[in-house]
Order: sequence, then C-alpha cells, then structure tokens
Amino acid sequence: MPQEEMVEGIQNEQNPEEVEAVTTEQQTEGAEKSEEEDPKKVKKFSEEDLERIVKRRLAQQHKKFEKILNPVETELDRREREVTQREFRAEGRERLLKEGLPTELIALMNLSNKDEFEESYTHVLNVFKKVLDDKEYEIKKAFLKGKPPIHGDKFKTGNNDNLKSAFAPKE
Repeated sequence: MPQEEMVEGIQNEQNPEEVEAVTTEQQTEGAEKSEEEDPKKVKKFSEEDLERIVKRRLAQQHKKFEKILNPVETELDRREREVTQREFRAEGRERLLKEGLPTELIALMNLSNKDEFEESYTHVLNVFKKVLDDKEYEIKKAFLKGKPPIHGDKFKTGNNDNLKSAFAPKE
C-alpha cells in the first residue's frame, strides 16, 4: 500500500512525454477492455522507474537544503578567495618591481590559486622580457648603423703632422 500512495504522489511529477507514453501504452493494451473503466486508475511502475523517480526527488530535496545551508559557506569561500587574490596581487606587484617591470602587468595574471599565479607570472615575465630584449636589440642596431665619422681617415693616413710632432721623441 505505501508504494501505491507513493506512486500517486509521483504521477503528478512525471514530465508530459512520459505521461503520454504511458497513456498510449495503456490505450493500446486496454483497447479490448471496456470503456467503463475509471481513467484515473493508478498506474503501475517498475522498480527501476520507482528508484529513478525517488532518486530524482531526493536530489531535489538535497539541492533545496544545500541552498539553505550553503550561503554561509559560500560567503566564507568568497571572502577567502578575495583575501587570497589580494595576497597574490601584492606579491605579484613586489616581484614585478624587483624585476623593474610596470606593476600594471598584474592585471594580466591569474590570481585564483598559487600554481596558476606562478604559471601566469612566469609567462608574463618571459613575454615582457622578450619584448624588451627585441626592442633593445632594435635600438642598438639603429645606433650602430649610424654614419662613419667625417674626418676619421686623418689619423689612419698620418696627415696630421701636429699630432705626430707632439708625440715624437725629443732629442
């Protein structure tokens, strides 16, 4: 008897597709039966169907109680996450300053946990250093590419007699 009461309570929770499927099966099987039978007759479910429905109901109740209990935990988790992010942000700024890099690069880093912070810090550091090295190379190349001195050949050919006489051995 308790299963029948449970079945009656569960009937209303079935989705429309299942209800239609059950009613069409009953219509095909019950075509030979008389039309005088009550259409509100209790449906029978297999054990698997009953277990599935009960599990779904328990899951719904579990979610309902989690919503009641979890706000306190969620608030605590949120605060802990914010504190962790502040710590990583401060540590990242210090490390960037030690490297001589702009602290605005902290916005490019993942501050969610220690491993991801370290990975993103290393990646940002490597990329930024590579960009700086490339730029430094271009600047040096442009500087060294300059024109040779205009009067640089006087010293090589010995055309400057005053310089020779200044350093000549005195007799």
